[in-house]
Amino acid sequence: MPIYSLADLRAQAPKELQGLDDAGLIRAFSEKTGKDPAQVADYLGYRANQGMWSARGSASVDNYQGNMLGLGEAVANALGADDTARSLRSRRQDNELDAALATRRAQQQGAVDDWRDVDGFGSAANFVGGVGVQSLPYVVEGLAGGLAARGLMGGTRAALGAAQAAGNTAEVARLGGRMAAGQTAGGVATSYPSAVGDILSNQRQASGDTTTDIGAAFVGGVPYALANAFGVVGLAARGLKPLNLLEGGMAKRAAKQGAIIAFGEGSNETSQELVNQSFGRMAV
Repeated sequence: MPIYSLADLRAQAPKELQGLDDAGLIRAFSEKTGKDPAQVADYLGYRANQGMWSARGSASVDNYQGNMLGLGEAVANALGADDTARSLRSRRQDNELDAALATRRAQQQGAVDDWRDVDGFGSAANFVGGVGVQSLPYVVEGLAGGLAARGLMGGTRAALGAAQAAGNTAEVARLGGRMAAGQTAGGVATSYPSAVGDILSNQRQASGDTTTDIGAAFVGGVPYALANAFGVVGLAARGLKPLNLLEGGMAKRAAKQGAIIAFGEGSNETSQELVNQSFGRMAV
């Protein structure tokens, strides 16, 4: 019988495939027929009604989940847990397919994902908004790490409160710097697993999803995660405080801090791309 929809595909799928989710079923059908999964998904109308921003959000979450599942897969392989590794691999591939399809849906509706396509205020806002959505899982990660570290620094928080009450500005500045450093360290620590996951993802892309080097990924994850201290992850960990307020009016402070954030995030992305090249693609 002809197949025109996901319902048709599921109705005709063998019993052993009935437990798969939609993405897994599309992948299985594509592997059996040799057709491109994205083309199959388009033909079957998979997530066809997804809006641009919703698609961007889905792609961001699916990419993040795929990286974390890929980390679990690599660890399971290293430990010889083959059944677990196969299960995690299948789930990772489903997330990667969903992410690719969501990105495609967003681009079909005008999403600007490449800075070279920016040609005016509207496209610039579109691009910056997309970068922000892509960063959201990592911002949440950094925020959680910063809050956890802040919770462990009860003594420093109490001393800071006492210094503020006493009007001791020098002590407030010193303890505030200690708090910021501790929260940044918390954000960096919580970003380490996803850093390793991203490096492993780059290894798979370079090898056609056949090879990973978990040792190189664990080593490269250290500078990758440390670079987060200077970007939006570190900013979130510090409670959205890039620096102490600088001298000058509000507009002047905002301009300075905006420049600092942009420079920090740019340096962060550049550093992480170098790590991905060295410990990711070149490692395999």
